This record gives sequence, structure tokens and C-alpha cells, in this order.
Amino acid sequence: CIEAVRETFVEAVRCRARARGPIAAMLSGGLDSSSIASVVAGPLARDARGARVHTLSAVYPQVPESDERPY
Repeated sequence: CIEAVRETFVEAVRCRARARGPIAAMLSGGLDSSSIASVVAGPLARDARGARVHTLSAVYPQVPESDERPY
């Protein structure tokens, strides 16, 4: 079951990560965005001959409770 979920997840990310240029992922403090970035930087990067994933995060210095930089 674990392998089936992993294969399905990787395929879902692969279907949505088609691009002619660099791929970027929006990171937050959650597991979903981290998992997507990991798949793009891992299995998909190997498929794309070493493509790098760029990551972005929303940072709000005036609202410390919304600051996700530590994650």
C-alpha cells in the first residue's frame, strides 16, 4: 500500500510539473508542500537530468505568528 501511494503521488506531481523552464514550489510549514518539493527535487530532477527546483515562501515580518521561515 505504501509503495502504491508513493507511486501515485509521484505521478500526480509529475503530471503537474511540466515546464520548459525551471520549476518552483511554494513552501509553507506543512507536509504537503514539503512533500511536493521533495518529489520535484528528487525523482523528477533525476528524470530531467539534474534540473533544480526553486522554492518560494511567504514571509511576513510584521506578523510573527505567520512567519514560516523556521520550517
